[in-house]
Amino acid sequence: NKSRKNKYEEDFSHDHKFSKRYMTHYNYHLCDFYSTKFELSWLVKFPHLKWDYSHICDCKNLSLEFLRKYSDMPWDFRELSYKIYITLDYLDSFPNADWDFTWLSHNPHLKLTWLKKYPDAKWNFNSITKHPNFSLSWFESFPQANWNVGELFLKNRRNYTLVLYQFHHPDISVIAKIPDT
Repeated sequence: NKSRKNKYEEDFSHDHKFSKRYMTHYNYHLCDFYSTKFELSWLVKFPHLKWDYSHICDCKNLSLEFLRKYSDMPWDFRELSYKIYITLDYLDSFPNADWDFTWLSHNPHLKLTWLKKYPDAKWNFNSITKHPNFSLSWFESFPQANWNVGELFLKNRRNYTLVLYQFHHPDISVIAKIPDT
C-alpha cells in the first residue's frame, strides 16, 4: 500500500522542472497575497507567528512610520532595498541595517546626497553612471569610484570635452572636465 500524497507533497527530487514550476507558481501567489491582502495589523496582533518578512516588504501599506514604530521586528532590509518607495529617510532611520546598496544604486529617488551621506557603502557606480538623476557633479564628488567611463563620455558629450588621464596611480583611469572652448 502506497501512502497517498496530496498535490502539495510531490517528490521534487525526481522532477526538477515540476519543482521549479511549482515554486514559481507558489511564490507568485504568495507575493500577490502579501501585496494585496496582507494587513500589517496582523504582525502586531500575532507577533509569535513566523512571518515571512521578505514578502511583507511587498505590502502596499508598509510605511516608514510603521517600520520606525516596530523597529524591533526582523525586517528584511535587503529586500526593502529593491522597493522604489525607499528614500533617504529610510536609510537615515536605519543606518546600520543590512541595506543592499547595489539595488539602492538603481532607486529612482537616488541623489548625490545619498552617496555623500553614505560614502563607504558598496554603491554600484557602474549602474549609477546610467541613472537618470546622474550628473557629472556626482563623478566630481567621487572621482576614484569605479564609474562606467564609456557612459560618462556618452552622457556628457554635449556639455563637456572629457579626457582620460592617470590620476595619482598609473593603474587608475579618471576623467577630467575640460571647459569647452
